[in-house]
Amino acid sequence: MEKLAHLRIKFASIDERGYVGDSHEEYNEIFIKLPSGWTCKDTGLIETRREGSRRSWLLKCDEVVLGAVEHETGLEILAINVATGLVTAALLGLAGFLWKKWNSLRAGKPNKVTSSLELEYETRLSDGSTRRVRISYSGPLDQNQINDLLVAATAEAYNIPDSEDQF
Repeated sequence: MEKLAHLRIKFASIDERGYVGDSHEEYNEIFIKLPSGWTCKDTGLIETRREGSRRSWLLKCDEVVLGAVEHETGLEILAINVATGLVTAALLGLAGFLWKKWNSLRAGKPNKVTSSLELEYETRLSDGSTRRVRISYSGPLDQNQINDLLVAATAEAYNIPDSEDQF
């Protein structure tokens, strides 16, 4: 699943020393009551790139297919099939919804580090090589800010020249 993703959206626990393994109980509630049109299927355990076996889910809304993987440092959402690389309103809405829900599930718990939103993507360079980009945003983000960040990251990940004309 991870190898198919051009764009990864991560809700990561990060402090001044790096990633913090404090994400556990959030996974039991994060995919309950999704926005209209979205379905979620628990796909069991998968082998991740670095952390061994982890629980995963498949999220669908129309032609948009996303994978989600639990990590002890946070949730990773994998854009597996975003038709022609366009960020849809459904994807933007789900990302904002899950970000808000993730943070509310963690709010007020003394053993939780404030989550950061990380966007990771690979872009093909003119010489045919690829470049991996990881950007981390901490602090509160509203739906409009998340939309702007995802539109920009997706445009670069899918090599869309002028993404603003497409939305």
